[in-house]
Amino acid sequence: MHLFWRWMLLLSIAFGGSIVYGGFVGMSGIFPGENLWKSAVVFTGAAGLSWAIFIPLLVEVTGIQWMVVVEDCLQAMAWGELVLNAGALIQVVLGLYYAGGVYGTILVSNVVMMVYLANRLRRKGYPRCKTMGWWLVVQNGLFVVWVQVIQKWMEV
Repeated sequence: MHLFWRWMLLLSIAFGGSIVYGGFVGMSGIFPGENLWKSAVVFTGAAGLSWAIFIPLLVEVTGIQWMVVVEDCLQAMAWGELVLNAGALIQVVLGLYYAGGVYGTILVSNVVMMVYLANRLRRKGYPRCKTMGWWLVVQNGLFVVWVQVIQKWMEV
């Protein structure tokens, strides 16, 4: 598959998956005052903005070519969205709309993405533990910050 179309497919999976899972988070009612659409925007926006900062940081600290890092990150996103949406589907089928299930699904997705990306970058000579450290501090930290910023912005 041509690089452009592969990236468009992976971006579509990441974007679409974030919207769907963000809506599920809103539907679950774990955030007071959130609805399906607002939650979808918050979740998708926070994820996208986090990656937009995290990817250039990875390029800088790893010394790996930009296009290679982007490809690996897009693949990690796609796997993460697969886990998130499979988890949401299971929760909907079983009628399990509660915070523990939502947070548990996010945790599993987060670990899948982090380990996948760390393994991909390891094959290119960058230590797994460093990728995981950057992930935990920067990617996760940015996501939490962006969620708060976007929620405040949407209150206006």
